[in-house]
Amino acid sequence: MVCLFAGFGAASAQAKDIVAPNRGAVIGTNKADRIAAEGGGANTIRCKAGRDIVTADPIDTADADCEVVSVRVSFDPYHNADSQHQAQVEPDNISAGSTLVNTFQSGRYFDGGASNIGWATSTDGGATWEKGFLPGITQFSAPPGPYPRVSDPAVAYDAAHGVFMIASLAFSPTDNAFLISRSTDGTSWDLPVTALRSDIDLEFDKEWIACDNWDSSPYRGQCYMTYADFGRNRLLTLTSVDGGLTWGPPVPSPVFGTDSLNGAQPAITPDGDLTILFSGRTSLGQSISADGGATFTGAFKIVDQLFRDVPRMRTSPFPTVEVGADGTIYAAWNDCRRRANCNGADIVFIHSTNLRTWTSPVRVPTGPTSRMYFLPGLGADPETAGHVGIVYYEMQSCLCKLDASFIFSSDGGATWGKPQRLNARAIKLAWIARTTLGLMVGDYFSTSFIYGKPLPVLALAGPPVGSSLREAMFVTVRGIG
Repeated sequence: MVCLFAGFGAASAQAKDIVAPNRGAVIGTNKADRIAAEGGGANTIRCKAGRDIVTADPIDTADADCEVVSVRVSFDPYHNADSQHQAQVEPDNISAGSTLVNTFQSGRYFDGGASNIGWATSTDGGATWEKGFLPGITQFSAPPGPYPRVSDPAVAYDAAHGVFMIASLAFSPTDNAFLISRSTDGTSWDLPVTALRSDIDLEFDKEWIACDNWDSSPYRGQCYMTYADFGRNRLLTLTSVDGGLTWGPPVPSPVFGTDSLNGAQPAITPDGDLTILFSGRTSLGQSISADGGATFTGAFKIVDQLFRDVPRMRTSPFPTVEVGADGTIYAAWNDCRRRANCNGADIVFIHSTNLRTWTSPVRVPTGPTSRMYFLPGLGADPETAGHVGIVYYEMQSCLCKLDASFIFSSDGGATWGKPQRLNARAIKLAWIARTTLGLMVGDYFSTSFIYGKPLPVLALAGPPVGSSLREAMFVTVRGIG
């Protein structure tokens, strides 16, 4: 394990935007500096005056006068010629006590999937990090697995059984499977369990996993994995009662309409009710189970979704869903309803205290409408009611660069603090992995809290080196919330 924070060295830099040397010391100016120090040897960073933004490696040291610090917790190690490198995308994370587990795709293919699924874990609230890649999934795993590609990582923690679980979708030209990789500490991962397998290539997609950790719930210790069955335009949910070792048969969740169904997320309230929020491209819907996933209510529409693609980017109106400490359920997605002629993208936010009535969508005050805001990753503090945060991306008005930002509310979204930029240097679109659906940082993002501190995980990119990208996973460990 390696440590980010120590003292600082001596050097000088006289620019607002600073790229650190390959190794050594750097001192910022008295302006609000943005210092990019990731990707080389060890740096010592002193920021001086102004509100400074730093991106760094775990081996770097950043003084306390560096206000916002994001750490590169993993990078793509693979070299297979048929996928893009270095290209890490689509992260999720979960916290339990002082442990934070992040998971993501590594080595993204243009036409779907990745070389493997990575993980990056801190057991001390983000001060130090370990990283690696899941065993037994693809031919690039160690030991190797049977599948050529894997996608859609999502992570959950089962408090009753004391186990972290990473769900993933592995596939080949002849079959695909939902796999569950298990760990009791977030750093040592077992060979995967097959939760579901199909002989039809990509018959299903976009699984999401959640566990019931409420002391008050009669179903504490049950974990649920919901996914889209494209062939029958339906949602299905699997249930495990033994920490992900075995999974019951798929149970259908009613849906409505003929939208292109995708983006389902399960969430659990303190009384054990399981709700599935799901999205097409025109509406946000919901189905509820009050009996531990055995049956589901008829689906109903929560609200219309107004969505338009962000130019050149792979985006969607998938909801990001979390449950707060008091059982309030929150959801956010990107939507164009507040823009003239639906020309643009904003983050909109709703919540419910009873799962059946919802507030009207409100625009999260992320900034001026000259920019587009998309791909939110919502987090809710499990200890303090009303504390929620959202990590998201914004397209600059030139439509040529991205920034990543975070916004926090202490009153359940009634009011919001000032948005905080997280990236030290703007991301040029040419630095991002390419897919058949557009340039990709991910289809979803995530924020988790540790002892009241939000820790979002995000993909940031720097200038490519030769034919290799430099798109990697970062966690913001200081300066937000």
